[in-house]
Amino acid sequence: MRHVFILLSLSISLMAFIPTPPIKINRILKSGNGKSIETAYKVDSVEEEYDVLRFLKLNPIMQKLYIREAYFYDAIITNKGTIYFKIVTKKLTTKSH
Repeated sequence: MRHVFILLSLSISLMAFIPTPPIKINRILKSGNGKSIETAYKVDSVEEEYDVLRFLKLNPIMQKLYIREAYFYDAIITNKGTIYFKIVTKKLTTKSH
């Protein structure tokens, strides 16, 4: 019984070192997989994009902007590949005269 208790204590101690994503990051990571424009992570701001990159421990190298169906998408090239984000709070609007 003592061995089981020690093992359980060790498991619980190790779990303390596994980072749990903050609620905002968790929401973003569940919104897509970031591998393409079609499956882009949905964010409210560019700041949130960089919060995700920091959480994933990715280093941005270059950023490209795309506009599709009036939405802004950022493709951020990192040290591990390209991550796509859709900025859902900004939409291209056309003004009628």
